[in-house]
Amino acid sequence: MMKLLKNTVIPDVITGIKTTLSHFITPRKNKITPTIQYPEEQPPTFKRSRGVHYIKMNDKGQSNCVACFMCSTACPANAITIVQKEAPEEWEGRDTYPEVFNVDQLRCIFCGLCEEACPKDAIHLSNTHAPIFKTRSEAIYDLEKLSKNWRDVKETGEVQLSETR
Repeated sequence: MMKLLKNTVIPDVITGIKTTLSHFITPRKNKITPTIQYPEEQPPTFKRSRGVHYIKMNDKGQSNCVACFMCSTACPANAITIVQKEAPEEWEGRDTYPEVFNVDQLRCIFCGLCEEACPKDAIHLSNTHAPIFKTRSEAIYDLEKLSKNWRDVKETGEVQLSETR
Protein backbone atom coordinates (compact mmCIF):
# COMPACT_ATOMS: atom_id res chain seq x y z
CA MET A 1 0.00 0.00 0.00
CA MET A 2 2.83 2.42 0.92
CA LYS A 3 4.65 1.55 -2.32
CA LEU A 4 1.49 2.34 -4.29
CA LEU A 5 1.22 5.78 -2.64
CA LYS A 6 4.86 6.60 -3.44
CA ASN A 7 4.31 5.83 -7.13
CA THR A 8 1.44 8.32 -7.46
CA VAL A 9 1.53 12.07 -7.77
CA ILE A 10 0.15 12.71 -4.29
CA PRO A 11 3.56 12.98 -2.52
CA ASP A 12 4.79 15.45 -5.17
CA VAL A 13 1.65 17.57 -4.83
CA ILE A 14 2.04 17.66 -1.04
CA THR A 15 5.71 18.69 -1.39
CA GLY A 16 4.70 21.48 -3.77
CA ILE A 17 2.02 22.76 -1.39
CA LYS A 18 4.54 22.76 1.49
CA THR A 19 7.00 24.79 -0.58
CA THR A 20 4.33 27.28 -1.60
CA LEU A 21 3.09 27.74 1.98
CA SER A 22 6.63 28.19 3.28
CA HIS A 23 7.14 31.07 0.82
CA PHE A 24 3.96 32.72 2.08
CA ILE A 25 4.87 32.36 5.74
CA THR A 26 8.59 33.18 5.83
CA PRO A 27 9.55 36.83 5.26
CA ARG A 28 11.64 37.67 2.23
CA LYS A 29 15.24 38.65 2.88
CA ASN A 30 15.54 41.77 0.72
CA LYS A 31 11.82 42.74 0.77
CA ILE A 32 12.06 44.22 -2.74
CA THR A 33 9.07 43.39 -4.91
CA PRO A 34 10.20 42.29 -8.38
CA THR A 35 6.97 43.60 -9.93
CA ILE A 36 6.93 47.17 -11.23
CA GLN A 37 3.96 49.24 -12.36
CA TYR A 38 4.96 49.65 -16.02
CA PRO A 39 4.66 52.15 -17.80
CA GLU A 40 4.29 54.55 -14.85
CA GLU A 41 7.45 53.05 -13.35
CA GLN A 42 10.32 52.35 -15.71
CA PRO A 43 12.48 49.24 -15.30
CA PRO A 44 16.11 49.87 -14.44
CA THR A 45 18.36 50.34 -17.46
CA PHE A 46 21.81 48.90 -17.63
CA LYS A 47 24.82 50.43 -19.30
CA ARG A 48 25.03 47.75 -22.00
CA SER A 49 21.30 47.46 -22.76
CA ARG A 50 20.04 48.48 -26.20
CA GLY A 51 17.10 50.80 -26.68
CA VAL A 52 16.01 53.75 -28.79
CA HIS A 53 18.12 54.64 -31.86
CA TYR A 54 19.85 57.93 -32.53
CA ILE A 55 22.05 59.34 -35.30
CA LYS A 56 25.13 61.35 -34.45
CA MET A 57 25.32 64.84 -35.91
CA ASN A 58 28.37 67.00 -36.61
CA ASP A 59 28.88 70.60 -35.46
CA LYS A 60 27.14 71.94 -38.60
CA GLY A 61 23.94 70.03 -37.81
CA GLN A 62 24.49 67.45 -40.55
CA SER A 63 24.14 63.75 -39.83
CA ASN A 64 27.32 61.69 -39.87
CA CYS A 65 25.51 59.17 -42.08
CA VAL A 66 26.68 59.00 -45.70
CA ALA A 67 23.82 56.72 -46.82
CA CYS A 68 26.06 53.75 -47.59
CA PHE A 69 23.26 51.23 -46.80
CA MET A 70 25.57 49.16 -44.56
CA CYS A 71 23.20 49.39 -41.56
CA SER A 72 20.09 48.54 -43.56
CA THR A 73 21.91 45.61 -45.18
CA ALA A 74 23.06 44.30 -41.80
CA CYS A 75 19.61 44.62 -40.21
CA PRO A 76 18.04 41.14 -39.99
CA ALA A 77 14.55 42.58 -39.44
CA ASN A 78 14.67 45.06 -42.37
CA ALA A 79 13.74 47.85 -39.96
CA ILE A 80 15.90 50.53 -41.60
CA THR A 81 14.87 52.38 -44.76
CA ILE A 82 17.29 54.77 -46.47
CA VAL A 83 16.86 56.99 -49.54
CA GLN A 84 20.18 58.30 -50.82
CA LYS A 85 20.71 61.77 -52.28
CA GLU A 86 23.72 63.58 -53.74
CA ALA A 87 25.37 65.87 -51.17
CA PRO A 88 25.62 69.60 -51.93
CA GLU A 89 29.04 70.99 -52.89
CA GLU A 90 29.49 72.74 -49.52
CA TRP A 91 29.29 69.42 -47.66
CA GLU A 92 32.96 68.53 -47.67
CA GLY A 93 34.15 64.96 -47.37
CA ARG A 94 31.03 63.20 -48.62
CA ASP A 95 29.32 62.41 -51.87
CA THR A 96 25.91 61.40 -50.56
CA TYR A 97 23.65 61.85 -47.56
CA PRO A 98 20.36 60.26 -46.48
CA GLU A 99 17.35 62.19 -47.73
CA VAL A 100 15.15 59.70 -45.87
CA PHE A 101 16.36 57.59 -42.96
CA ASN A 102 13.64 55.68 -41.12
CA VAL A 103 13.95 53.13 -38.33
CA ASP A 104 10.79 51.14 -37.62
CA GLN A 105 10.91 50.54 -33.86
CA LEU A 106 8.19 47.87 -34.09
CA ARG A 107 10.23 45.77 -36.53
CA CYS A 108 13.58 46.35 -34.85
CA ILE A 109 14.87 43.49 -32.68
CA PHE A 110 17.50 45.72 -31.00
CA CYS A 111 20.37 43.42 -31.95
CA GLY A 112 22.89 46.23 -32.54
CA LEU A 113 24.10 44.95 -35.92
CA CYS A 114 23.35 48.32 -37.54
CA GLU A 115 25.59 49.98 -34.98
CA GLU A 116 28.43 47.57 -35.68
CA ALA A 117 28.08 47.79 -39.47
CA CYS A 118 28.21 51.59 -39.72
CA PRO A 119 31.62 52.70 -41.05
CA LYS A 120 31.05 56.35 -40.01
CA ASP A 121 29.90 55.54 -36.44
CA ALA A 122 26.65 57.40 -37.18
CA ILE A 123 23.86 55.17 -35.84
CA HIS A 124 23.72 54.11 -32.21
CA LEU A 125 21.34 52.51 -29.76
CA SER A 126 20.84 54.29 -26.44
CA ASN A 127 20.20 52.42 -23.22
CA THR A 128 16.75 53.98 -22.91
CA HIS A 129 13.89 51.52 -23.37
CA ALA A 130 11.61 51.98 -26.36
CA PRO A 131 8.48 54.00 -25.55
CA ILE A 132 4.87 52.91 -25.86
CA PHE A 133 3.31 53.69 -29.23
CA LYS A 134 -0.38 54.33 -29.80
CA THR A 135 -0.14 54.27 -33.59
CA ARG A 136 2.25 52.62 -36.01
CA SER A 137 3.35 55.98 -37.43
CA GLU A 138 4.69 56.99 -33.99
CA ALA A 139 6.98 53.96 -34.07
CA ILE A 140 8.77 55.02 -37.25
CA TYR A 141 11.72 57.20 -36.30
CA ASP A 142 12.74 59.56 -39.09
CA LEU A 143 15.85 61.77 -39.30
CA GLU A 144 14.20 64.46 -37.19
CA LYS A 145 13.43 62.10 -34.29
CA LEU A 146 16.80 60.37 -34.58
CA SER A 147 18.69 63.67 -34.48
CA LYS A 148 16.54 64.89 -31.55
CA ASN A 149 17.51 61.71 -29.71
CA TRP A 150 21.19 62.54 -30.41
CA ARG A 151 20.76 66.03 -28.96
CA ASP A 152 19.13 64.50 -25.86
CA VAL A 153 21.97 61.99 -25.43
CA LYS A 154 24.55 64.73 -25.93
CA GLU A 155 22.92 67.02 -23.34
CA THR A 156 21.61 64.64 -20.67
CA GLY A 157 23.22 61.29 -21.40
CA GLU A 158 19.90 59.60 -22.22
CA VAL A 159 16.99 59.91 -24.62
CA GLN A 160 14.05 61.94 -23.27
CA LEU A 161 10.82 60.07 -24.07
CA SER A 162 8.28 62.48 -22.56
CA GLU A 163 7.03 63.70 -25.96
CA THR A 164 6.30 60.22 -27.30
CA ARG A 165 4.29 59.02 -24.28
